Amino acid sequence: MKNKNLKKNLISLIVPIFLIVFCFIFVISNVSAIGMGPGKYAVDFSPGASQTLGYTALNNGDTPATYNTYVKGELAEYITCSPKSISLKAQERSGFSCIINMPSYLEPGPHQASVGIIESSPENVGQIAVLSAVESHLTVNVPYPDFYVAMEISVNNTKINEPTKINVKVKNWGKESANMQIPIQIMSGKEVVGNVMTDTKFIETMKEETFNIDWVANVADAGKYTAIANLVYNDKTFTASTSFLIGDLIINIVNLTSEMYPGEIGKFDLILQSMWSEPVDVNVGIEVLKDNISLGSKTEKFSINGFEEKDFKIFWDTPLQEAGKYQAKVKLNYNNTEKESLFNFEIKNRGESKIGIMAVVVGLVIIFVLIILAVLFFIRKGIMKKNRKKQKK
Repeated sequence: MKNKNLKKNLISLIVPIFLIVFCFIFVISNVSAIGMGPGKYAVDFSPGASQTLGYTALNNGDTPATYNTYVKGELAEYITCSPKSISLKAQERSGFSCIINMPSYLEPGPHQASVGIIESSPENVGQIAVLSAVESHLTVNVPYPDFYVAMEISVNNTKINEPTKINVKVKNWGKESANMQIPIQIMSGKEVVGNVMTDTKFIETMKEETFNIDWVANVADAGKYTAIANLVYNDKTFTASTSFLIGDLIINIVNLTSEMYPGEIGKFDLILQSMWSEPVDVNVGIEVLKDNISLGSKTEKFSINGFEEKDFKIFWDTPLQEAGKYQAKVKLNYNNTEKESLFNFEIKNRGESKIGIMAVVVGLVIIFVLIILAVLFFIRKGIMKKNRKKQKK
């Protein structure tokens, strides 16, 4: 009897999960049955003002459908849509409108709401009904009472002694329109290696402009650099920064790891980083040493793209017979340049590795068993409670 009750309880857990997964898949397959436009609106805040926004609902399905309009988000209480219900034939579209009645005050910055349409629940259906819905995002931008801007900066990777494009996007969030000019510093760590100034642009309140300027990367070393834009206005400072790469024909050896077992073909994982903006062919040589005695070498040719960091796999076809500590000498040859690095690695017996793997597997099995026992415990506890209630009755 207890086993039957246990099976019933397990089924009662599995069935809802199955139904949820089924409904999720069904929803995904029906997303395209409803459409709405535009996908987003952005309006400026005006205290106490009203503004009407036009939308279009589209039935992409093959059967007639009825949709209800709705609003959600922090501005939902200020938005009213009409009509509340829209009936559409297959492949038919219809317009509706929403009126936003601005409050007398909102905190400075962007405020969000979503206007949506959802398929109306059909009559005479069971408890589970899968409904399609789609939303359009609405942003109300509120200016700051004094001068305030938001900045973004982007810089293209480049070669040494060649120009790179710097773009600074500035949005004026303040109530004051102003002429703006952006100074930009190029940093290598804490050292300033370059300065550049954009042209001057007049940016009206709640408007956005992009400053474009070229800077020649006349630096000594390839590597990662930082561009910092600093706008100072009325004793206020606004900053934006980004990292970028200045390249030279340099390939860096980032790391070397290995997977080796006595008497078996092994594998090296070699990570290279290119500091050049174009693809480079690299000859990679690996020599294995033990106690400073060479045990063999191998050379392979690879290609790496500009400013790419890539993992290359090199198989060691001559099995090493003994467990222990070894060294791998890695040599790179490219464009008449040679680079060399030495790495330590270890060969372990299969048994040592299996012990670690088995420990992980055993740990996972124990956790799984504990979860099952916990589930069974709570199910049994629930059954016992039901039985006590029946006995009391």
